Amino acid sequence: MEEDPSTGQSYREATRAAKRKARRKNETIIASLCQLIVQHQIGLAANLLLLHGMTHACFPRARRHTRKFFLLSYYNQDSGRYALGWDDANMVVYWIILFTGLRAAVLDYVLVPLAQLAGIDKKKGRARFAEQAWILIYDTVFWCMGMVQAQLQFPRMLS
Repeated sequence: MEEDPSTGQSYREATRAAKRKARRKNETIIASLCQLIVQHQIGLAANLLLLHGMTHACFPRARRHTRKFFLLSYYNQDSGRYALGWDDANMVVYWIILFTGLRAAVLDYVLVPLAQLAGIDKKKGRARFAEQAWILIYDTVFWCMGMVQAQLQFPRMLS
């Protein structure tokens, strides 16, 4: 293949690069941002959780704000129960970030290599194996936790 002296690329490589650049021009900023987030799920989740944890540990004056992510809010001492409120959204966001990072890490570092060991050659097949295995793991763990919770709350019904 002939190389372009100005860039040092072959015609085929230059064509591919031009197509990628054209595709990038057509993408919106939102699409590019979403793609960036998806590609860096583990790093973003880990950094956000570490930043939050370190802020909570190192800055006592910030704990009144950071504890909303760790602890339930709106405790009613008279009834011994918790009420609903806007600060519950902080805890929901915290758990979404935690499970997103956990899922991405388990898929990338445990289940995809396991699929390769099992002899799945195609990338699509490995991805499908990893997703299905994650669903099995997630459902098994939380079903068991739910049964334990039900046994503790309603011991006569499950005996």
